[in-house]
Amino acid sequence: ATLVDGFIRDGDLDGAKKLFKKIIKTGVNPGLVGYNALIKGFCKFGLMKDAVSWMNIMMERNIFPDEFTYSTIIDGYIKQHYLVGALVMLGNMIKRNCTPNVVTYTSLINGFCRNGDLAGAEKILRDMQLSGLMPNVVTYTTIIGGFCMVGNLAKGAFFFDQMLIRKCTPNDITFHFLVKGFSNSVLDISKQEKMSNYSKSVFLDVYQRMISDGCDCQTAVYSSIIVCLCLRGMFR
Repeated sequence: ATLVDGFIRDGDLDGAKKLFKKIIKTGVNPGLVGYNALIKGFCKFGLMKDAVSWMNIMMERNIFPDEFTYSTIIDGYIKQHYLVGALVMLGNMIKRNCTPNVVTYTSLINGFCRNGDLAGAEKILRDMQLSGLMPNVVTYTTIIGGFCMVGNLAKGAFFFDQMLIRKCTPNDITFHFLVKGFSNSVLDISKQEKMSNYSKSVFLDVYQRMISDGCDCQTAVYSSIIVCLCLRGMFR
């Protein structure tokens, strides 16, 4: 599995396939870890038919997929902008009593956000939390980015607040989405004389939460937020 993964990391999928087939030909069972490594390689290169085909071959040999297998294929479908395929794979995963994990749910949230279905993304997040799983920084960042990109700063700020309440530390990508969303909002309203008190509140609340929670964001991020605030006469 380590050698197969090494070929894939070097971008040599053909080498990985040749090695894998050679291992099988010698009568050695690659095991679940070995198959997962190869399937991950196919997904990395967007070859979803091959990934599913090898999963089926694996099952024919009485080696059954685990959470990693399904999550890898679901994420592969999402990256190929094929949400339907990801949802079908999720259904198969649940039918086989294989429990979705944080990676599975986060990939699906990303898929719904990419499709502009933010209500669907929120539903997946609720399902995740109801299953007893806690969103991580990638989960929160994904849904924050989804809402900020469509201009729904209030929702983006809400999930940012939830993130901080749950002691989940934002990263640079989280701040990037927030700043980009805020900057776009400033540009959209630049022709207006005044910004509503509600819009001011969204900007200021997020900025103040960054300060009060001691977020370790880069100076450039702070500067961008301050510029946004100053442009609208909101910095006091």
